[in-house]
Amino acid sequence: MRDDKPTKELEEYRDNAAARSLSLIPTCMAFITGAMPVYIFQHPATTGGNFAQAERVLDALPSHQRPTLRPVDGPKDVILSSCETLAPSFPLDGLDHLSHVVEPTVHYELLSKRGLALSGLKTPRATLLDLDVPRGQWNFHCSPSVVAVADHTRPVGEMQQRSLIVSTDGSTPPRTKDLASYIRHHELPFVIKLQQSVSSAGTWLINNASERECAAQDIPSITKHNIANMEPEAAALKPCTLIFTDMITEVDDTWALGMFVQRGGNPVFLGCTEQRFDDGYWSGSGIDYRKQAALAKRLDSTMRSIAHFLWSRGYYGPVGADVIEDRDGTQWIIDLNVRTPSSLILTLLRGHFYVKRGFNVARLLPDLRPRISRDEVEVALQAEIAAGAAIIVAWVDNDLANSDSFASIIVAAEELDDLDQLSTRVEAVCGV
Repeated sequence: MRDDKPTKELEEYRDNAAARSLSLIPTCMAFITGAMPVYIFQHPATTGGNFAQAERVLDALPSHQRPTLRPVDGPKDVILSSCETLAPSFPLDGLDHLSHVVEPTVHYELLSKRGLALSGLKTPRATLLDLDVPRGQWNFHCSPSVVAVADHTRPVGEMQQRSLIVSTDGSTPPRTKDLASYIRHHELPFVIKLQQSVSSAGTWLINNASERECAAQDIPSITKHNIANMEPEAAALKPCTLIFTDMITEVDDTWALGMFVQRGGNPVFLGCTEQRFDDGYWSGSGIDYRKQAALAKRLDSTMRSIAHFLWSRGYYGPVGADVIEDRDGTQWIIDLNVRTPSSLILTLLRGHFYVKRGFNVARLLPDLRPRISRDEVEVALQAEIAAGAAIIVAWVDNDLANSDSFASIIVAAEELDDLDQLSTRVEAVCGV
């Protein structure tokens, strides 16, 4: 969302984003955490507080799988006992003084698109523009128009570096390259990513001249905004890097791989899901439990290479990876989510859906906007919930979003046609 949007629209976007980030997504993640303490930040704009709503969701779990919620106002209020260690989905300012499973700066790097490009894993060729404000010229009142850049072009097995100056406002002083022009002259097709991007936000897939021109118009202003709001202490993390990668065009198959890295670097396959997109943005995922055994064998080598790399950096825990296999059989890692990915919940419900109830396929509907109460939704879906074919894994009543609520619901069925019908029914009940 660009800051030149109308104020009311921008405020509504931010309110909705806060409800999702502070309430909806954390509740969904807590659903699969297991019996351990989980901190959730309070969101004052939710009806009755998001803590009570999260507890109601988690009450559906048996006690041996249910986390213990600890509501706090923010990172400064997180307090650990002497025997506890923190494992956040994302490293946050205000938590770095606490004991972490993975050192926060290392975790940030592993989550970053720059870190993936430099990992040595099988990734598309990348050019990294490390955007930075020249030392001593920090100015928080206006966006700098000229920034220093290191351009890393990575052929197979090596990294070349050269320095140049990039302008983000169209001006071209001596020895300066205009960022928009840099984008316009990049060979098609290609991909541009921000350092940290989630659910496809912050990623541009550029297949033609029209898409390239849109990126050339949008990215310089986004870059200026990010640089102007970067804290000096964060400069070493390269938060404003732009990553240009080759696009894999001869695609045979794609997977969202969910796995767990054990201490020692051994991988545990959890499952592969198929991602769903709406207008270019992630809108959910699905899984076919019957295909998982074959996929575990097919992705074994890629999974082991990821686990070996992450353990070499001290990471162990859940991981998501987006993998493309081209027509030559080469598997490319195009994204690495070194945290609990949203679709992992489907893989961990295999016993509930597939083993116990014979449901072969399941789908996560992550961002529903119900226009009726949760009680009314549960009455309308009473038969499906009783049969174990529908599970509410997150619910938020948001006071600031036109009174609509937010919900994440998982549905399951024996076959895909039945799943499509059930998904449509759930969306209709919610008023979608």
